[in-house]
Amino acid sequence: MQKVNKHGLVGDLWPKIRLMQLTGMFILEFHEDSSPGTQLLRVAYCWIVTALLIAQYACVITFTVGLNYNNDLLAGGVVTTLFFTHGMIKYIYVGLKNKSFYRVLSSWNNANSHPVFAESNARYRAKSLSRMKRVLTIICVWTSVLQVYWVFSLVAHSQLCDGMFCSLVLFSCDQLKHLKEILKPLIDLSISQHGIPSSLDLFVNKSASSNKKL
Repeated sequence: MQKVNKHGLVGDLWPKIRLMQLTGMFILEFHEDSSPGTQLLRVAYCWIVTALLIAQYACVITFTVGLNYNNDLLAGGVVTTLFFTHGMIKYIYVGLKNKSFYRVLSSWNNANSHPVFAESNARYRAKSLSRMKRVLTIICVWTSVLQVYWVFSLVAHSQLCDGMFCSLVLFSCDQLKHLKEILKPLIDLSISQHGIPSSLDLFVNKSASSNKKL
């Protein structure tokens, strides 16, 4: 058994990662048991879910194309088909690009451990974590009212992908705010030590004929 290190961003996103795994998405990393037999079962489960989703989506398309609709029913059928296409595209994209998904998580997972910035980093991480939990709560409430497995799976995949993207954006925004906060005093200190004029003074010109500022 290999224990997963749930620190940093991976720890913050752990509920979303587990839900994506449980709904059959090809997120095959971040498991405590990585033995070949268990990994093979996970791959088989993902492929079974994929086959069911594609087969039922093909049935929806066949049903939509094969029946004679009036204009209103045809429009409704097309909109419904396109709605489920949204979830299928995200599901397939994550399965094909899962290495990029791992790489993004790995690049953001290394927390700033310098003691000078620990308080600021913890504050902004807490803000992003609170927003991530709010997004996940909305996703769970939205998808839990659906009863059909196929509809649930497609909507869950779509919403979880959106939620993961939103979580990464929220985390990166708070990290940029954290970076701005810790760099500002360093920039001010550098300006004071080297006699560099402030940004306001750089845009103030003096008249050639007087000492008054323009």
